[in-house]
Amino acid sequence: MKAFRDELNALVGTGERWGWIFRCPALPGQSPLRQYPPQASNADYLRQYESWRAKVIADEKRSQQAYEHVPLLWPSGPISRQAMISVFGGTAPGVKALLATLGSSLLGMQQVTIINLADSHAADPLIQLAELCGMPAQVDAIS
Repeated sequence: MKAFRDELNALVGTGERWGWIFRCPALPGQSPLRQYPPQASNADYLRQYESWRAKVIADEKRSQQAYEHVPLLWPSGPISRQAMISVFGGTAPGVKALLATLGSSLLGMQQVTIINLADSHAADPLIQLAELCGMPAQVDAIS
């Protein structure tokens, strides 16, 4: 699993691609608890040290396990809030799927405006999703 994740990271990286940025999960590292060892002046230092050490090891193990179970597909989003995605061509079901996929990711971050110059109702699934989530959706037709 780790080798595949490393290959995937090498393929897409964390850098910018076509106006989008991929946010890889953070690699597990040392526990922040390591910065707070018990004070050597305590009378019961050995017991406190062993307890602190066990907490550090458990925290680092939890972090490693959480990283290993992160989904392979992590979120990506536009680099700026003013991003515009132009889509030309494609089939009506394909455009609907594209809008639902990209639009649902963007809905949580900002307002989404879709200008549809085709006859199809490509934004209908995204509008239904927004309404199901309690987000206002406005549809204006230009005739």
